[in-house]
Amino acid sequence: VKAPAVVLATELGDARVSARNRLDGTVRRVTPGAVNAEVEVEGPGGLPVVAIVAQAAVAALGLAPGAAVTALVNASDVLVATIA
Repeated sequence: VKAPAVVLATELGDARVSARNRLDGTVRRVTPGAVNAEVEVEGPGGLPVVAIVAQAAVAALGLAPGAAVTALVNASDVLVATIA
């Protein structure tokens, strides 16, 4: 999944969303840029997920290392590959 296709959320609870791929995880690193930040999330089983989000969203959601977060991805944005 490309980072711009990942949406991050906090405190979703039982919210109903159209994205069917929901990965609960923990923020591992936030790398700020001029406008956006790269947020690295550790998902289930250590699965790494990276999202590009606005700096304002980082502040509003309280995204910092150790914070609980949910990564949302539409199925059409998932790329599958096998190792031969």
